[in-house]
Amino acid sequence: MDEENKEENIHPVITLLVKRMESNPEEFKEGRWSWVDTARTKHFNAEEVKVYNAGLRKLYMQELHEKVMEQILDPGADGIRYREDLFAQQQKVMAQQYQNALKTAQGLQGPTPVAPKPQPLTPYQQMKKLLEVP
Repeated sequence: MDEENKEENIHPVITLLVKRMESNPEEFKEGRWSWVDTARTKHFNAEEVKVYNAGLRKLYMQELHEKVMEQILDPGADGIRYREDLFAQQQKVMAQQYQNALKTAQGLQGPTPVAPKPQPLTPYQQMKKLLEVP
């Protein structure tokens, strides 16, 4: 009887989502259903969360299994892509850190100082300058 109560507490849309995971896993991998994660944290009860998470786990474990088998059968190709992706990510992070450092340095220095415009000489200063002996 306890199992019947648990199934009654699960909304039919949760069951529908889990079936969709099984029939169209690429939609969940590509993020079409990512908005459901927000709904899960706000509106699902504990049993619904368990059922939904079990469906996601099955989906992700299948994907993990495929990747592991791919790596075992052809370790070179994916290893090169992995290193290239990792290098690209590191370059992106370093560029962002450099930009942040530049912004910080500019903020510490303040605005670039501008040389004051020369003021015109007063008549007294003009006469003094003319009378100066080099």
